[in-house]
Amino acid sequence: MRLFLPMPYLMDVSMQLPHAEDAFLLGYLLEVNRGADGWSRFMQAVLEHFNLRSSHLMVMNSQTQAMRFHIDAGEAVSSEYASAYVENYVHTDEIMGAVKSSPIGQFYATNMLPDAQEIYASDHYKNWAIPQGIANGAAACVFVDGEWSCIMASNRRTDQGPYTENELSRLNALLPFVEKAVTSSFVLSESSKNERRAKSIVKTFRIPVAVLTEYGEVWAMNDSMQQLVDSRSGILIEDKSLHLANPDQDKLFNI
Repeated sequence: MRLFLPMPYLMDVSMQLPHAEDAFLLGYLLEVNRGADGWSRFMQAVLEHFNLRSSHLMVMNSQTQAMRFHIDAGEAVSSEYASAYVENYVHTDEIMGAVKSSPIGQFYATNMLPDAQEIYASDHYKNWAIPQGIANGAAACVFVDGEWSCIMASNRRTDQGPYTENELSRLNALLPFVEKAVTSSFVLSESSKNERRAKSIVKTFRIPVAVLTEYGEVWAMNDSMQQLVDSRSGILIEDKSLHLANPDQDKLFNI
């Protein structure tokens, strides 16, 4: 099932609007579930708008480091450096450490941490970040669901400059809207699974079977039902809903 989310879905009365110069990004968030490239387009827009080397949005297990969702834009991490990170640096990443030990909904940047100089002198920074051209990084925990954490992260080259307090404030203002959009993606994913299950189940029936939603729309039906509808038997589909050709019977049928 495809679900189109209106603007109110991404907002509630307690949410503050993003900064004026970043408001256009809400348009990209409204489109993330309308096409296969929706999330990639949003992340690319964030990358360009905030002058980033790369940007990442992921949902990962805090215990196993397994990922169930990962969208990135910009310069990709090679398989060599990805393996090195998991094997040697995943537990010594200072930015991720700050994110995991601090309140959610808050970006932290390398150049703004109290121990920034120690970070720049660390093995992780000198042997993993610098060889890739990474000068500074920033990350935030968007939300936590049990063992799963949604992380939004990015990094910059030296020529792109350090992160500023204003930029982190602007990124923070976007996080509630990102959370809403990610959550809706998971809801849609589960709905798609349920739809596939329903279509699989109705095919096991030899008699004509259709499954209707609470709004009366046809959600799934087997080939026998499709043939019955096509045979001009008095059953038809109009406006995605199942109807009887006889108006009086159709009224009782819908009730």
